[in-house]
Amino acid sequence: MDLAEALTWPLAQAEDRLSRLDERVRACPFAAGWTSRLDFLEAVAWGWNSGQVVSHDELLLHDEAMDRQMPGAALRAVHGLVRGRRKAVAGGAELLSPAGAGWLAGRRVGPPTPGSGSLAADRPLDPDAPLLSQLLAEVSRLQAGTTADADEAVAEWRGLLRLSDPRLPALLQAAAALEGWRIVDPYPREPYLGTLMVALWLRTQRRVSSHLPGLEVGLRELSRMRRPAAAAPLAERLVFWVEVIGEAAGAALEQLNRLELARQVAVGRIGARRAHSHLHALLDLMLERPVVSAPAAAQRLKVSGQTARRLFAELGASVTEVSGQSRYRAWRL
Repeated sequence: MDLAEALTWPLAQAEDRLSRLDERVRACPFAAGWTSRLDFLEAVAWGWNSGQVVSHDELLLHDEAMDRQMPGAALRAVHGLVRGRRKAVAGGAELLSPAGAGWLAGRRVGPPTPGSGSLAADRPLDPDAPLLSQLLAEVSRLQAGTTADADEAVAEWRGLLRLSDPRLPALLQAAAALEGWRIVDPYPREPYLGTLMVALWLRTQRRVSSHLPGLEVGLRELSRMRRPAAAAPLAERLVFWVEVIGEAAGAALEQLNRLELARQVAVGRIGARRAHSHLHALLDLMLERPVVSAPAAAQRLKVSGQTARRLFAELGASVTEVSGQSRYRAWRL
């Protein structure tokens, strides 16, 4: 089976899943809450992929400065991806530059100026040569010219994002960019930066408009035994990254379905009881934020802390208490 045949099904599946996810999120009334949750799911998945296993609830509490104990190096590292995604979602193509990569990695004080570092697709491929052969050659070019300088490595990698050809699907180009980043590895202490940069590129290209994709989730979904070795044929590695994108979109769609089901269960629990507007308002807050503390709920609902805790109790099994404390408590849907 040649590369074109091997790519046909994974690419079609990834295109379909990502398009359906994008459409669902655009129409979702609690899209902001779901995308916020995706940041944490992505960070936990990266920790798992890199051998830094961190509890999802511990990460949520750390983000709220409600740590139950002194945070360790793994928790701080995983939280770096949460911070990076929040930076990326507020930026544009200027973050796909060496300066932008340094800022997302926390190595630079401020972001590059919006509109700087234009990333126009200005490297046309030869229309008379096989597309896949040219794409493989472009990735191989990176492998032959690796550099120890982070800015130079990012600048070289950006060449993959500038390829222009009407035959070149965005997801295939993204797969090449993922493999390219693995090769140049400009920030080995922040290895999650590659998937973040590619996700940002997909959004800047309007291939995804409703959210910042979470590709580390897809990488976790695929068994480590299926991940090709660095010495495997380049074509095999390219197919793998296309599958990662498809798995990521599928997993994200499942998470969206789970959140919608949790909302429906909570609405059913509230039912038609006279609960003023507080229970409904609390549910809206729980959908909006991945974790909600009793003081935060009290402040939003303009009720006492005791009343806020009682409202959480009325939601029953629809919410989970994650702090494990009696005084400073927090819940998630």
